[in-house]
Amino acid sequence: MLVGVAEAAIMTACTTLIGDYYTGRVRDRYLALQTMCASASATVFFVLGGALGAAGWRAPFGLYAVGLLLAPVMARALPTPRPAPADGPDRVGTEPRPFPVRRMTGICLLTVFGAVVFYTVPVEMSYLLDDLGTDAPGVIGAVTAVASAATVVGSVVFTRLADRPRQRLPLVLALSGAGFLLMGLADGLPLLIAGAVVNCVATGLLLPSLLTLAMSRLDFADRGRGTGLWTSAFFLGEFACPLVLLGGKGALGDLASAVGLLGLATLLLAGLCCPSPAAPGRLCPIALPSGPDRPGPTPEPGRPRPRASR
Repeated sequence: MLVGVAEAAIMTACTTLIGDYYTGRVRDRYLALQTMCASASATVFFVLGGALGAAGWRAPFGLYAVGLLLAPVMARALPTPRPAPADGPDRVGTEPRPFPVRRMTGICLLTVFGAVVFYTVPVEMSYLLDDLGTDAPGVIGAVTAVASAATVVGSVVFTRLADRPRQRLPLVLALSGAGFLLMGLADGLPLLIAGAVVNCVATGLLLPSLLTLAMSRLDFADRGRGTGLWTSAFFLGEFACPLVLLGGKGALGDLASAVGLLGLATLLLAGLCCPSPAAPGRLCPIALPSGPDRPGPTPEPGRPRPRASR
């Protein structure tokens, strides 16, 4: 449990620092790189952990010792962030003020659902393969690795796209839903893998899209708490993912049908998130901001926000 608490704190702190150091498209790219690195490292450490596990179940936990080497380096190298001049004292938060819960409610609810979508393939792929008669560990590992690589590809694509995550979100959700439908209809390995790849490319786009939208709603003074709230929503969705699919499997009779139903729900949400004709700059269910990044003007491309040295 202590490891889980530490991981949540690390994720919150890293994301908050990215939000504090950078703005605009530069921030979006770093958040996408964070997702890409997390997906790539998960694949690497699964393999490395499996190799170390041959020496005993305690051996893989030795990898956490790397943190003891990184902690003093980061404490010395990372500068203290400060708000941009455009934030002004009223936005920096020199005095206690209520946290803007309403501003974050919609995106956090969407993030819970997004986390269910994000974790479905990593959590359930081995069971879907087993239902199709594929139980060889090597095949299961290879298919999972391909899906993980597709997530990395999606994150890389995100860094190359224009700065319009709000308009992109319905398409990303639709692509995720289409992948789930292919997986739910699969009667063989090729179609299942194709659906997983389509879905994971979309989830590689989905996670940084949700994160950048959450960041755009937070002022400097609220960013730490807001990022913690978003992270909590994401981990809540991770916890709920197997429970949702298990419930769907019990109701429909098999896991593939449950995944297909999740695909239909994702497509429905994509339709709801399409811009309203009455308000083209707004997504219907979550009222995302239509203006520029809240904390201030975007710096020159490739340059971080001004920071204070220790």
